[in-house]
Amino acid sequence: MVLQRWEPTYNLRRVDELFDRYWRGISTAPAERIANAPSIPIDIQETADAYELTATVAGFKKDDVRVALEDRLLTIKAEVSSEEQESSGDYLVQERRRGSSERSIRLPRTVDSAQIESSYRDGVLTVVLPKSKETAAREIEISVS
Repeated sequence: MVLQRWEPTYNLRRVDELFDRYWRGISTAPAERIANAPSIPIDIQETADAYELTATVAGFKKDDVRVALEDRLLTIKAEVSSEEQESSGDYLVQERRRGSSERSIRLPRTVDSAQIESSYRDGVLTVVLPKSKETAAREIEISVS
């Protein structure tokens, strides 16, 4: 048996989410395309002196992937150019992704944005987010008084 905390407003929040999803569907075409863009899956690991973000962007070339940082918001965007999307012939099955994918995450204040590095290999993007020296973990010696 699973115990769950009772929340009196749970059903009201579910109704709010339902209406939010409905109204999001009634918008302009460019906004719908951005909202429906597939998200890029990521993993984030923390080490003593950095965070390491790993993103799967399989099917995209290195030149198709962009990493941008603006006001502590790290954005990863992968986009196939329109020339590569066009092909001749009719598909019987088409399951591979076309177009663009995007993912944004808010970085903590402890990240040293001037030292961020990224690399791309075999469809995996790795972004190393070093912690600033002032906020890095350190051991403090205890003195006897």
